[in-house]
Amino acid sequence: MKILPDLEFRAQILKQIAEREFYERKGTHGSDLIYCLNKQALRKLKPIPNTDEEILTFSIGWATQRWLTGATRDVPEIEKDGIIVTLDALVCPECGGVFNGRD
Repeated sequence: MKILPDLEFRAQILKQIAEREFYERKGTHGSDLIYCLNKQALRKLKPIPNTDEEILTFSIGWATQRWLTGATRDVPEIEKDGIIVTLDALVCPECGGVFNGRD
């Protein structure tokens, strides 16, 4: 038996992961302000394609986050003072409950 790579299937999977991980963000995101502002500006103005290794690295991080938290989705983004942020955890002030992303 020969095991051969299916390059078309591989490309399709990498494309789906890239669409999930590297969607275009609108506005100023909190993570844009953490790192070098010049680098973040260049990423938006002159984007370069991600390598397969980068796509897979982000995918491992996404899968690990889902496994550790048990969450099936992220906390919704919020805007504060014109900056869009994705919270690591969201506590409901009214009920004291925590949004965990589970359906």
